Amino acid sequence: MELLVVILIIVTLAAFSVFGLSRMRSAGDLATSVAVLRQLQIANLSYSTDHNGRFVPMSSNDVNEKRTDWPSNPVFLSYFTGDPNRLNPGAKSSSSIPGSLLDPVVVRARKNRWNFLDANYGYNLGGMPELAGPNTDRNFTIHQVTNAVRTAAFVTATDWNIRYSGRLLWENNPTEGKSTDGKIAYRHRGKAAVVYYDGSSGIITPGDIKKIDSTGATYHPFWRANFR
Repeated sequence: MELLVVILIIVTLAAFSVFGLSRMRSAGDLATSVAVLRQLQIANLSYSTDHNGRFVPMSSNDVNEKRTDWPSNPVFLSYFTGDPNRLNPGAKSSSSIPGSLLDPVVVRARKNRWNFLDANYGYNLGGMPELAGPNTDRNFTIHQVTNAVRTAAFVTATDWNIRYSGRLLWENNPTEGKSTDGKIAYRHRGKAAVVYYDGSSGIITPGDIKKIDSTGATYHPFWRANFR
């Protein structure tokens, strides 16, 4: 009987230990993701400083209408990663990202394009103009972002752009790996991490998004950088 009691105590302590370690790892994952999102927006602000106040384009067309999306923009990636070699025309072109600059949950899952930004974080598409022919960009200027403290810039996602239509898809399909549906990923115990245009960060839940739906939907400042 005494042996059974000892075994029961050991099993109980082990269960509490595993539970505690799991919570600690989840907290660390979220903290890392928030830090990376802040770095993304710092890179975005640096980009705007060197481009007449224009943030990194969601997409750009060159003179021949060849498109480059933000996760492959070499100038933006050089700011984000701190690697100036990405600007070298002779360097091997790559938009893969070091694991330290990705969401740890995605890195462990190792699903489709896990080592690229487009399976980790999405740029807020809300209200951006469309591309309009050759040599054009799809982006905002600093002056067009009228509520920087409330407008999402980058969010944990499974697509390179987040869209209003993808705001709650995770609830029915919480699957890692690159998608094409603008899906916000609430991968951190039901929470998504977000960085706003002013550089501040936070977390959002599906419940928060539903509250936004009830107070403005697509015209809420969270989605609309050019909110009036």
